[in-house]
Amino acid sequence: MQMNQALLTDQSEADWLPAPMHSNEGARMAELLSLDLLNMSDAHLERFTRLATHVFDVPIAYIGLPSGDKNWIKAGVGTDIHSSDRAMSFCGHAIHEPDMLVVPDTWHDPRFANHPIVIGSFKIRFYAGAVIWGRHGEPLGTFCIVGTEPRTFSENDRTKLRHLRDAAQEQMVDFALKRKHLEAAMHDARLDEVTGLLNEAGLQERLEQGIQWAQSGDGSSFSVFIVKVVKFNEIKHGRGPAVTKAVLQAVGRTLTETLTRGCIHGRWREDVFLTIVPYTTPDDALADVGRQLIAAFDAPFDVEGKTVPIRVHVGVSCFPSDGRDGRTLADAAEHAISDLISTHASSFALADQNLNTVMRERLDMERRLREAIDESKLSVVYQPKINVRGEQVSEAEALVRWTDPELGNVPPDRFIPIAEAAGLIDALGAFVLKKACEDAVTWSPDTPGKSSVAVNVSMLQIEDPAFLDTLRDVLDQTGLSPDRLILELTESTLMTRASEIRDNMSAIAALGVRFAIDDFGTGYANFNYLRDLPIHSLKVDKTFVDNIAEHENHARICHAMVTLGRTLGLDVVAEGVETSEQAIFLKAYGCDQLQGFHFSKPLSSDDFRRYVQDRNGSAQV
Repeated sequence: MQMNQALLTDQSEADWLPAPMHSNEGARMAELLSLDLLNMSDAHLERFTRLATHVFDVPIAYIGLPSGDKNWIKAGVGTDIHSSDRAMSFCGHAIHEPDMLVVPDTWHDPRFANHPIVIGSFKIRFYAGAVIWGRHGEPLGTFCIVGTEPRTFSENDRTKLRHLRDAAQEQMVDFALKRKHLEAAMHDARLDEVTGLLNEAGLQERLEQGIQWAQSGDGSSFSVFIVKVVKFNEIKHGRGPAVTKAVLQAVGRTLTETLTRGCIHGRWREDVFLTIVPYTTPDDALADVGRQLIAAFDAPFDVEGKTVPIRVHVGVSCFPSDGRDGRTLADAAEHAISDLISTHASSFALADQNLNTVMRERLDMERRLREAIDESKLSVVYQPKINVRGEQVSEAEALVRWTDPELGNVPPDRFIPIAEAAGLIDALGAFVLKKACEDAVTWSPDTPGKSSVAVNVSMLQIEDPAFLDTLRDVLDQTGLSPDRLILELTESTLMTRASEIRDNMSAIAALGVRFAIDDFGTGYANFNYLRDLPIHSLKVDKTFVDNIAEHENHARICHAMVTLGRTLGLDVVAEGVETSEQAIFLKAYGCDQLQGFHFSKPLSSDDFRRYVQDRNGSAQV
């Protein structure tokens, strides 16, 4: 039996008692919104409401959260509606109770006797709702059961409903608090510890956000200022750590005090700062800004009671003329000051001829990469993932490698962005996908269900409607079972393009292919995508694994992310594990799989097979 939405919004000729607003509605709403419960996934709560329908033999159970003029329905079983009119809701009455509201027979309760869902086709005859409480004693909503027959609700029944309410309440409040703590930790992870400004990860996020903003406008642009401290190593080694720290802080203060009007500042590398200037100016005006910045460093600085001259080199690039992604813009600005290295005085340069050299090098690499893809001169290697519970190899991540005759080994973080920018990512991705599936089939010909392979895919691939057909073709041609294939997407892809790729991901998941979040934590904004997309597992990024054995903050952040994944029912993989101490910590935190050089470097397909045989004994992969 399904509850009808129309019955819950019809207030014509009402002679029933509308639910009043709570006397402490402001505090109640503040608590409800602070926990963000309206955005919590129903999947975390539905097991409790489904259990309630069996325990009490009722057709409907749900969690009601009155907010504004609506009663929002979460984890509904027996109803397909998501909200109702608050004034007409039973929950709107229940939150005024000290513990729960029980209506044994609605026909004999003057508040509900003539209610549309009582006298209408749905004929609600019984309701019981236990109040869900927030951290500060505010009634957030109710855990409700609904029946179509009147019934006596005994004290034993009340106790059972309280137990279910308590379990759901703990899940709701604890999950919300864990998420808030992780959000705070992730915010701190974007800040430079020395200056309090953004760090490289935080700046990279802001650069990409700036690009999205500029592309959504009418020809908008912005500038990137790179500020490099001159002769920093002499300060670092000659003046000591205290003076070095004070110098970096002084540079940060000078930047923020000199370049205002919405500018975003951060520390890009040890001796390099980056400022995003969110407005367009001609080159001569940019030069004026650069000279103004240099003038701010003319006078010596009082550092730790000593007079210390600080000189800087300033380079500027502009979007989109000098680059269309954050890394290219930063590189262009830094290349602009490459000719200033021999100049010890503060100096300024615009990206121009230096950038032309960079672009020529990039075009040459693009040509070489295109040939390597066309002639299948790339290779694929596999890094094992170790199952924590059995200490055996459970999966492998496929990693593409490129060795050019003249350039030598080219790292993926150099050639993959070029492939995306040049329109080569489809061909590159198809090569890696097919090769990985072909190799995975050979690892265990007798027991193919025991081995899985993870392949990285880009945003451009996953949002292409044709990718589903490509995937089907590869699986058909290689004979790999879909449940042995895992597609890894970066968190930034999922965050920025979730709505665009949701349908494609759902169609792919319907084949049996699983999805994993790669680099989890590096592109954080919010976790809504975890609720909305068919995610099977998440990979905690190496940057959060580093130093967990030495630094308490690193350990807390890593532990929080693992806990979040486990709470969501996701498998959690930690990548970049390089020491036994890290492995011990991550096992204690509850990770399902570990991956990194502590266990094995990436291996050829044949070497991977031998590694598995050695580690797993005589069992097949």
